[in-house]
Amino acid sequence: MNKINYILSIVCLMILSFFSTAQVAVGQWRDHLPYNHGTSLAISENEIYMSTNAGLMRFDKRTSELEKLSKINGFSDAGVSTVKYSKKFDTFIIAYTNGNIDLVQNNTITNIGDLKRKFINGDKTIYDISLNGDFAYLACGFGIIELDLKRKEIKETWYIGENGTYVKINSLDNDGEYIYAATDIGIYKGNFNNKLVDFSNWEIITQQNLPNDFKWLEGKEFSSLTIFDGKIIANYHNPTQDDADTLVVYYNGNWERLYPEENMFEAVTSSSEHLILINRYWIRLLNKNFEEVKTVWHYTINEQYRQAIPADAFLEDEKILWIADKVNGLVRTPEPWDYKSYIINGPETEKVYDFAVSESKIIGINGGMTAAWGPKWAHGMFFEFKDEFWTSALDKPNNGLEGVFDLTTITINPNDPNNIFIGSWVNGLLEYRNNAYYKIHNDENSSLRQALGNSGYIRIGGADFDSEGNLWVTNSLATPQIHVLDKQGKWTGINYSSIINDRNIGKILITKDNIKWVIVGQSGGLLVFDDNGTPDVRSDDKVKRLDIVNENGELISNDVYSIAEDKNGYIWVGTRKGVAVYYNPQDVFTSNKFTARQIKIPRNDGTDNADILLGNDVVTTITVDGSNKKWFGTQSGGVYYTSADGLEKILHFNTENSPLISNNIICTEIIPNTGEVFFGTEKGIISYRNIPTEGDDNFDKVYTFPNPVKPDYRGPITISGLVAGSYVKITDISGNLVFETRSEGGQAVWYGEDLRGNRVRTGVYLVFAANETGSKKNVAKILFISGNE
Repeated sequence: MNKINYILSIVCLMILSFFSTAQVAVGQWRDHLPYNHGTSLAISENEIYMSTNAGLMRFDKRTSELEKLSKINGFSDAGVSTVKYSKKFDTFIIAYTNGNIDLVQNNTITNIGDLKRKFINGDKTIYDISLNGDFAYLACGFGIIELDLKRKEIKETWYIGENGTYVKINSLDNDGEYIYAATDIGIYKGNFNNKLVDFSNWEIITQQNLPNDFKWLEGKEFSSLTIFDGKIIANYHNPTQDDADTLVVYYNGNWERLYPEENMFEAVTSSSEHLILINRYWIRLLNKNFEEVKTVWHYTINEQYRQAIPADAFLEDEKILWIADKVNGLVRTPEPWDYKSYIINGPETEKVYDFAVSESKIIGINGGMTAAWGPKWAHGMFFEFKDEFWTSALDKPNNGLEGVFDLTTITINPNDPNNIFIGSWVNGLLEYRNNAYYKIHNDENSSLRQALGNSGYIRIGGADFDSEGNLWVTNSLATPQIHVLDKQGKWTGINYSSIINDRNIGKILITKDNIKWVIVGQSGGLLVFDDNGTPDVRSDDKVKRLDIVNENGELISNDVYSIAEDKNGYIWVGTRKGVAVYYNPQDVFTSNKFTARQIKIPRNDGTDNADILLGNDVVTTITVDGSNKKWFGTQSGGVYYTSADGLEKILHFNTENSPLISNNIICTEIIPNTGEVFFGTEKGIISYRNIPTEGDDNFDKVYTFPNPVKPDYRGPITISGLVAGSYVKITDISGNLVFETRSEGGQAVWYGEDLRGNRVRTGVYLVFAANETGSKKNVAKILFISGNE
């Protein structure tokens, strides 16, 4: 290649890289949490930390840059409960719902995990933090922790209830001499000059010399407390009625009410000059005479009216109001009617129950049912991740979700990615066409029926398409129980009452051979049937209910949670006691002894002993990747990635050894053309980019990432869009071989090294790929900038 062509190749590659889609590299994690539901604020001169109901974010006031903060970038846990900033130590205190604590100083994170590890038969959540000199005082579900910020260690634990028992501390504040605690049974007061580890040195001011019109305060719950101008401002919270709060002021032994006409307070806080009242729908600033200075009812952001739903607020320099809003994220109000909202894109909720993928998009739904197969009454919502952006559909009339609860299953028409069906455990089956709500299928316009006669509930547990484009749906506690919507829009119901026996039914899997496998609840195992392509003719059906038994006839477990077909046609079943596999599913109707096998993994300890694959785990999800390897999600052990046959454990991710945010895995799915694995957990969605992808039929969509490869990059370079199992050779521009491999599914990985393990030199490298027979071939280019020259 002459010099001009060489330069043109480099220029073309750089132009292509400019337009390439953003993505994460193989082996990297990223979270997909909602960052608009603010819960608490901590503010320094240059930074703001805001906790949300699912995550933590940082805002740089100098650059207006937003950053997600999680285990991925070094924090120790998930589930932040509150945050606080110590100006004396220039330290942010990050507190978690499990008692864990992170201290962030000069971008260095120090973990204090003593409380998390300590056995306490109670609530370890840290609800509030108060600062005094070298110490931070943490309001916990059992008492108060005294944290030494200088030594970065817990100094003492104070159990201040009667006789040193646990009492839940909801809020704390101090004036340097006394510390006040708002608890579930009143307001406690302690003098720092006394040994406050001794419960007898605490007094309950809501039980002392109360005037007649305030005697009702005795033994009552207080949710929030602040000290303002020497006065104690506290909110009595009625635990049985949302709109019955009372704001009280305590000063020199006297009590009075503040804003008696208001009864829904989220919190009270203060600056040196202003008391800040946080109502459910507004924020009000008062001066030291309790006169109103400013009230924020709503925000006008980007010319859009938005209702204020505040959770916390901070008044900076007595003029700039920062708000942690439950819907609008971080809000800044520098002037009376000037508002700015700062939000990191994410799904609307961390709650997820099921996924569906099509091409490069993934859609999640929230909802599900209880462990007893009852309704949760969760408002229906779904959220789509496409082109690196989340879009959420909420409970609104124009999207069909108004009054819809407990979404249970989502499936995308394989012949039309814009045709989506979502099942509800209460309302029936929703259909969307061309990114818009089309209709709801229920007992008035389909063969679907209400559960238990006329309950009003239409319980959809699963839906899947067969190879002919017909949609099959399970309909619990109804007659008929199985329904099919054909391509012409005709509904047909199939009655298997005598086999299901009034049990609930859940997910349905349709194999490549159009055999239907259905999860049966209440320890019912599986229902398998073949309608013979004639759903309206019952007489030619083959149907069988399966107990999940091994080759010895012993019951493995009839509590089935998940099911999948792999690329060999084997059926993998996730149960309460691990994984069972049917290697001969074609014999399900003909064999008199149709049994499953449990995978036995040799211990390799010199004995013949072996362990059952995940035999002690509830296997909630099974997902097969492009190379036929398996991802298993569990109820309490995180996720496992195994070889295609399950005999080799390749990866095991849990909250202790990875950024995984919860060990309770609810659903999993893989973006087919990138290999990014999405884990839907109890605490939200997080993803990990793996190597295998789904193989393409040809080489029309081959691309490399990153490209160009920059000098500081040392990670994997992926060649994607390959035919499954492709042979890949990489040469320099002169044709010298530097690397060869075989793709996993449709993707191969190169680490920028030659055959001797040395980093290659700067230049253009050619990627030759061919399928197994050599009948299909492709050549791609990678611009590699080594930085070693």
